Amino acid sequence: MTKDDFSYKESEAKLLQSLRFCILKLLKLEGSGWLFKQNGGSDEDLIDQVAAVEKLLQQGTSDNLLSHSDSQQPCDKADIQYMRVLPNCGDDCIWRASLVVSFGVWSIRRVLDLSLVESRPELWGKYTYVLNRLQGILDPAFFKPRSDLTVCACLHKDIRVLNSPPQSSLISTSSVPRPIRGSFTTASVVLEMIKDVETAVSGRKGRSGTAAGDVAFPKGKENLASVLKRYKRRLSSKGQH
Repeated sequence: MTKDDFSYKESEAKLLQSLRFCILKLLKLEGSGWLFKQNGGSDEDLIDQVAAVEKLLQQGTSDNLLSHSDSQQPCDKADIQYMRVLPNCGDDCIWRASLVVSFGVWSIRRVLDLSLVESRPELWGKYTYVLNRLQGILDPAFFKPRSDLTVCACLHKDIRVLNSPPQSSLISTSSVPRPIRGSFTTASVVLEMIKDVETAVSGRKGRSGTAAGDVAFPKGKENLASVLKRYKRRLSSKGQH
């Protein structure tokens, strides 16, 4: 392995640990189960499966620490121990840089879903910020050729454990990657979602004569509309590449 290879592997590992930590933080949000139970393409399905397994593994780590540690220890210790080892079952493992692209597609769709029903301008600002940060995922997700997604051996094993009775015997698993059903979310699907969000947000108004109605609502709508316009421009140009 060359120095460049090692540097790439190290950077990839740090990136994936950050992604794993992000999924863990999302799982801890109240009502987060809704986020991981929406219909979508193969990217979204993969992230939903990863999240389900991560929740199971993190819970197992927390339970183990509670049974062997002083109850006064910080609750974040479970997160620290849980994050130490990154899954890797070989060349076909889903824990590689391409998983970030899948998470990006999942995130864009979830933020648009939330924007569709959100009426609080302060949250429009947060969604605008996230969508701005996710623009870098558009090229690899929608403009570049991609290989079909598969469930690797380690993820498949954990999914089998997740779906099996608590007292079941040792579960065997195949080392052959299993294709994920469905197709990738396309640019046209995202464009339709954006159109729905624009329609929904445009009709929302605050009470006239208040700071919310006269300032927060117009500014929030303006900022969200701006980033959605950039998304439309980028995604509409897909056919020209």
